[in-house]
Amino acid sequence: MLYNYLNMQHIKAENRVNRPVTHNPSINKSIYIEGEFAKNLGVVFLQMANFPPGESAKEHVHQTMHEFFLPAIGHLGFVIEDHQFTAEPGDLVIIEAGEKHFQYNDTSEEAVVLCWGIATKT
Repeated sequence: MLYNYLNMQHIKAENRVNRPVTHNPSINKSIYIEGEFAKNLGVVFLQMANFPPGESAKEHVHQTMHEFFLPAIGHLGFVIEDHQFTAEPGDLVIIEAGEKHFQYNDTSEEAVVLCWGIATKT
């Protein structure tokens, strides 16, 4: 549910839509914005994803979207093309459209990451 105070949007945490990510149903995402509202803002989605210990997303590619990841809690591993690294809270990971990638949590703690997508220009 959106609340409008002086033209700003306030999206309460308890009103976010929760569902599994497409690439692994064990990873939950909480949607802040998507659909037409997101499109009007120039983004594809804005969400928080929770990666339980030992879980990973399947390798995939987005041809028409750049993806951004900002870890908030824990460490999250990334493989982008042939480059592998671990991101920690405060790091920003940018995956350009067309890059093969996946994320994984190889720690014993849950990793929580803010993610958003921006459509490529057509």
